[in-house]
Amino acid sequence: MARLTIIFLLSSCVSASAADAENGKTLFMADGCYSCHGTVGQGSGDVGPRLAPDGPDLAAVKQELRHPAARMPAYSESVVSDAQAEDIAAYLHSIVKGKPAADIALLSH
Repeated sequence: MARLTIIFLLSSCVSASAADAENGKTLFMADGCYSCHGTVGQGSGDVGPRLAPDGPDLAAVKQELRHPAARMPAYSESVVSDAQAEDIAAYLHSIVKGKPAADIALLSH
């Protein structure tokens, strides 16, 4: 019985957040986010800040989409829905930090 309860709890946690990182990546590219923030959220100088790895949480993503602090255009919910914003946040959080240059043999010569 305890095993069944644990399986149920784990499956509930997985389905509670239906964010789709692959769809988020598609939206990030299709909506032009990459043009300022880079294809993997690395940022591009003063044009678009770094968003990944260790990017903003969903609330911050939605806040910036709806009420940008700088030059970014606003994206209303009719343009980027809350579900799509959740997917974009999931994509940004799926991006892993790369190795330091010192740990890459080709770059350490």
